Amino acid sequence: MLKSSELRDLIFGFFEALTEGDAEFFERHVLRGDELRLIGSASDEWFGGIEGFDLMREQAANGRGNLRASADQVEAYSSGDVGWGAAVIRYSFGTDKTAAGRETFVFHRFDQTWKLVQSHTSFPVSDDDVFG
Repeated sequence: MLKSSELRDLIFGFFEALTEGDAEFFERHVLRGDELRLIGSASDEWFGGIEGFDLMREQAANGRGNLRASADQVEAYSSGDVGWGAAVIRYSFGTDKTAAGRETFVFHRFDQTWKLVQSHTSFPVSDDDVFG
């Protein structure tokens, strides 16, 4: 396993593309196939395949001006054509709504291009809040 500055930069790129509304970035760097899996924090946020791809691309296209997304504490590694990473994330909606969370990423390299194949976003809550 090696630290990967290329994947680290790609993770930063995902958040920049969301903020800028750059849907083409997602065309280049998200797998458009049945193997894609996107998991969010809400119980109904389990997407895959073309549905997941279209959702991610649509969010990017609609994000410009409405959403600011950023990543911090980004780490990324690779081994051959497989890579993974994690980041502390922050989303801002409008001027007064923000959310801080975490996100993990799994990538596969296809024809020299890294593509996201799996992502999981979570917004941390205490164990007491989860288990009562």
